[in-house]
Parts: sequence; C-alpha cells; structure tokens
Amino acid sequence: MIYPGATELCNAIDDDCDGQSDNGLSQQTSYKDNDGDGYGNPEVSTLSCSKPTGYVDETWAKEHHNLWYEAVKDQTVSEEELAARKAGGSGEPSAAKPS
Repeated sequence: MIYPGATELCNAIDDDCDGQSDNGLSQQTSYKDNDGDGYGNPEVSTLSCSKPTGYVDETWAKEHHNLWYEAVKDQTVSEEELAARKAGGSGEPSAAKPS
C-alpha cells in the first residue's frame, strides 16, 4: 500500500509519499546491451534496484571485461571495435585513438 511512512519498495513507486521513488534502497548502474554481445554501452545507462533485461551491470563489466570497462568507458575504443575483437579472438587493445 502507498501511504506516508510506508516502507519503500524497489518498484519505481513513491511508496512512502515523500516525493521520491525507491529512495534509501541500494541501486546499481547498468548499461544497455543492444546487440546482446555482453558489452554494455557506457553512454546508455540506468540506475535501478536490479539489472533490467538487456543491460549489463557495472560490477560484472569490471570483473569480466576490464578491457570494456577501461577502454570504452574512456572512449578510446568503440563498442563496435571491441565486438569485432571478440569475434576475432583478439583481447589486445589497439593504440588509443587521439581525442
């Protein structure tokens, strides 16, 4: 039920009527993975209590794809280039692109 003083639930609703939904709950940043390759897009993110379908969470990205996290987040390598490397089996980054 929604009423002043209610316990806030992770449901994108302002359960306790304080003007904020899901406040005080642990939330995580997740990145959209449009093509399903396991690499999220660092430019398309959402903050939520749980990882939405079609997203990669930041913790997983850091643990399993350090190349993705460092290079794409810093925008030195495109998401498409990383996908091409994954398909070709090369895990080594190329020279950083000048900014």
